[in-house]
Amino acid sequence: MTIKANVVDTNSQTVIRNAVGIVKRVRDSVLLDFKRSDKYGNMQFTLPIDTVEFTVVHPDYGVFRAFFFGSTENNSFVMDTLAMPDKSTALDEVLIYANRNPIYYRGDTLVYVADSFKVKENAVVEDLIRKLPGMTIDENGKIKNQGKEIGQVLVDGDEFFGNDPTIATKNLAAKGVETVEVYEKDAEDGSDEKVQVLDLKLKDEAKKGYFGKVNLAGGLDKFTAPNRGFYEGEMLLNSYNKNQKLAVYALGSNTPKTNLNGRDMFKFGLSEGRDWMAENDDLQSYSQSGQNENEGIPNTFKGGFYLDQKFKKGAKVRLNYSFAQYGVKSQTNSRSQYLLTDTSYTTDLNSYTKEQYLQHQIGIKYSQRIDSLTRFELEPKFQLNNTDQNTLSRTDFLSEDSVLTRFTTIENGSKAAGSSLNTTFRFFKDFKKKNRKLIARYNFVGSDNKSDGDLLSSDTNAITNTSNGGLRFDQRKEIRSNSMAHTAYADYFEPLGKRFKLEFDYEFYQNNNGQRKTTLNPINGEYVDVDTLFSNNFKTDRQQHRAGAFLIFENAKLRVSVGSRFRTIAIDNRNMFTDSLIKQDLNNVLPRIVFRYKFSQTTRLMIQYNTNSSLPSIDQLQPVLNNTNPNFIQIGNSALKPNYTHSINGNFNTWKGLSGFYMYSGFSYSHIKDNFSTNTMFGPNGGSISQAINVKSSDFLYYWAGAGIPMKGVKDLNLQVNANGNFTSSKNQINSVDNDTRNTGVGTDLSLNYNGDSLRTELGGGFDYNVPYNSLSTMSNQPYTTYNFRAEVDWTLPYRWFFKTDATYNINTGRTSGYNVNYLIWNMSIQRSFLKTGNLLFGIEAYDILNQNISNYRTVNNNVIVDQKTNIIRRYFMAKLTLRFNNFKTTEKDGDGWY
Repeated sequence: MTIKANVVDTNSQTVIRNAVGIVKRVRDSVLLDFKRSDKYGNMQFTLPIDTVEFTVVHPDYGVFRAFFFGSTENNSFVMDTLAMPDKSTALDEVLIYANRNPIYYRGDTLVYVADSFKVKENAVVEDLIRKLPGMTIDENGKIKNQGKEIGQVLVDGDEFFGNDPTIATKNLAAKGVETVEVYEKDAEDGSDEKVQVLDLKLKDEAKKGYFGKVNLAGGLDKFTAPNRGFYEGEMLLNSYNKNQKLAVYALGSNTPKTNLNGRDMFKFGLSEGRDWMAENDDLQSYSQSGQNENEGIPNTFKGGFYLDQKFKKGAKVRLNYSFAQYGVKSQTNSRSQYLLTDTSYTTDLNSYTKEQYLQHQIGIKYSQRIDSLTRFELEPKFQLNNTDQNTLSRTDFLSEDSVLTRFTTIENGSKAAGSSLNTTFRFFKDFKKKNRKLIARYNFVGSDNKSDGDLLSSDTNAITNTSNGGLRFDQRKEIRSNSMAHTAYADYFEPLGKRFKLEFDYEFYQNNNGQRKTTLNPINGEYVDVDTLFSNNFKTDRQQHRAGAFLIFENAKLRVSVGSRFRTIAIDNRNMFTDSLIKQDLNNVLPRIVFRYKFSQTTRLMIQYNTNSSLPSIDQLQPVLNNTNPNFIQIGNSALKPNYTHSINGNFNTWKGLSGFYMYSGFSYSHIKDNFSTNTMFGPNGGSISQAINVKSSDFLYYWAGAGIPMKGVKDLNLQVNANGNFTSSKNQINSVDNDTRNTGVGTDLSLNYNGDSLRTELGGGFDYNVPYNSLSTMSNQPYTTYNFRAEVDWTLPYRWFFKTDATYNINTGRTSGYNVNYLIWNMSIQRSFLKTGNLLFGIEAYDILNQNISNYRTVNNNVIVDQKTNIIRRYFMAKLTLRFNNFKTTEKDGDGWY
């Protein structure tokens, strides 16, 4: 291949002599050749065909950089005018030439010119992304650039129906995109959090439109009577223009599809995902809550709307409302082994639960940009909840030699209602001085909850067939709780020259919690007698001041933040029944160190040391017996102290954009002083009373690593390797005797993936191996293992047919008898598309064809080993009709997955 260039100064219209041109091979950074421009500004290179980096430097100018993707068809590259950038230019521009499809860097922004990449007719943005060098997209629409996940997809610099990347990529037409731009951005406060952003710049004619989907499905679990019917229904409607986005949705189902998928949760503002606006270098956490979709027999209806409206003068309003009604019936069987110092016993539990859940949620977010340096946000969220739950269970107690000694029956019913308000005000202020910032936040959280329930239990001596009267209960329970919390926070950054800056933050926190538990016994059929043993009124008030200072050094490669916070807490725990007060005044020093190093654009290292202190919950504090389950009574401890945590976390990531190779690794270690634990007193015939206590310390270590390796010689074939492990060490007390518990676990996963244009396959497997340890009883030190093997085929056939099948085989070993369950889950679907766009689809789906699905798992907690099985939906067959539509008349796409 040949590269020819004429180096010029376009400002003075003169050629540049003695500019140095350097050519390096990309895959190994080997220097292939270097030359100086002659008196006419010309330079020429003759090289073997390869992918190369071409750099031109001159002391009077900035650096010019380009990449050339050579091939037998394209082996001659000529730049008649190579314009050297001005030396004062802050960021270099890099050009990339690949089969004459232009890609270039604008500073640190990688820009793909969309029309330069050929895509099929009616293609959406997802199809375009698959064609872009260095970009990958998996079956769920997750996008990676050079091995690093895209955290945010914008359209013309703004969110598109929430934070989910797939909303834009699966619904916008590829032909409406001008450029695809990829860049990294800091959190808006200038802190250490980094987000990789993909920004779709649209052509003018593509800046408004609509899209949507209607899905109907129905089926049976078998084709002979008696049988059970299944249904799914889904409706999504969306419209957008430059200033407004509107969406309406509804979903109904009695299959495991009890929720909108992750894409739709983001789309309608029901789930905001991770908060990328981290306000400092502190560790960020992310969690999701909700029902376990894989247990029980569900019945679901959900609906709502989402409105995002821009106004003049920088104002923006986002409004969303959701309604959810969820019901589930579940049957659970479990065997628990209780291992004591001198004996052991076993319980067999069989329980049936019926639960109904109703929720209304409304959220408003008002954003206002006052000027180019100042903006604020006001975001109130209001929620109403109602639950109705009934549980009937029988527990058999078996002695060490498997003789039934006693059995209990427990019937619990409760109805609960609650409301909560969460309001946040955020203020962001930049200054004319670079890197000087101020962030302020005020948050109010208030909640009010009430619950009314009934408890009816019996306890029978199985040997004599007589009643054990001590654990028989017929009670009515009333619980009233409320909470108010105020948090005021400010974070200020002051630059000290080009490399250093100071960070100061302050937080004020005040929390007032109250909980009244009233238990009533019957007199002549009327529940009027207050049982003081199970009744209490408890309040806890907490006030905290926390101030910190940090010195930050930062350049293009390195960021180091060192500093500490000082915290003072005043706690009043008041038992209103006994009119007793426990006061706690605590002071903490909370140091923090952050080290981040960027070896290159594609290789990074992060190590962070952090400290934190957590307060006990009101349930852990309230000194009242909780006999909701009379076999396992719990009591709080108003003398509990806050804990103190030291944590060290590290991550290393590297990737090679041209080859698609990536590797990651990391670890997380925590040492918790005064950790919360329990002292459990076991009775001679089974049953226990457990109280919250502080223990000296606990340790938790988790580590992980993985890699994606492209297989040479086969395009689109990748090997993915993942490994993880853990070591945990904690303490508790059994019958007031110290007990050390540990667990060591390792796991790995290996898969071979092929992602072709019409065929996608995966073949993989892995295992998890755990070794528990209990110092009081070696009988609990029984290793157990879970294996899984899986295969998947997703095939686009001729004549608009689509075939998909997947199978997962699970093996469980080391469990108790009856719980070493091996099962194979096999699913299959066949679909055909209709209409010119292919947006009408009809198909047949078969779920769990072999009728083996089950929820089966083991937990080891202190001296108790629990093996549990819960009924879930098994085999069913469905006919499904789906209509997708948009104003571009292009092919709409959904994510993969059975639900």
